[in-house]
Amino acid sequence: MKIKFLALAFSALFFAACGGATEADKSKEENKKEENQSDAKATTEKKTVDDYFNAMLAATGEKLSYKILEKDFDNNFMSISFDNVTADVFLWQIDAETVLIGQHTYHKNYGKLPRFFKFDGKTVVQLMEDDDALINDSKKFTNFLYSAYTNKSSKNCCSIYGFLPKTKGGAIELVSTSETPDKLKGRPTNFDKVGTLEFANGKFTFKKL
Repeated sequence: MKIKFLALAFSALFFAACGGATEADKSKEENKKEENQSDAKATTEKKTVDDYFNAMLAATGEKLSYKILEKDFDNNFMSISFDNVTADVFLWQIDAETVLIGQHTYHKNYGKLPRFFKFDGKTVVQLMEDDDALINDSKKFTNFLYSAYTNKSSKNCCSIYGFLPKTKGGAIELVSTSETPDKLKGRPTNFDKVGTLEFANGKFTFKKL
């Protein structure tokens, strides 16, 4: 209420001071106002991963209180903690209005691949790894996941884990591991890197190493 009151008081003082302004002054003020509106619009359009994540939660009616542990310079990645667990969240821009949000929670009972949500500011759609709307030639990727799971002779049998990127333009790194997600907190490097998922034009492309 205090902030609102100060804003109203400032507004009243501003108009009182401008009451005797000339037409030229008024014209300058109008131009300045338009510039400020343009600057404000540009600022609001530059949303962070935190902004989109909160908007997505609000759109689904879900309430989640979390603490940001780490963020990247471009505001596409953040590491958060909630309910005694941590999670990574990454943002990809699909077009001017739509984003793709990837989330992976370092919890034993969560999956080894991130969950992906397409969000246009109003509607949230979860996409699966076998969905062509998410991955080009998704069948190739799901076959790879299946073969890794059934290959009992693999050094790090028997499934694939995907680390979300931490920088803009980075790829999802896929590693072979038998560990549960809770054991991968801190991004250990003692696993075989077996592939990547690289994002471009609204979709991922799987590349096997």
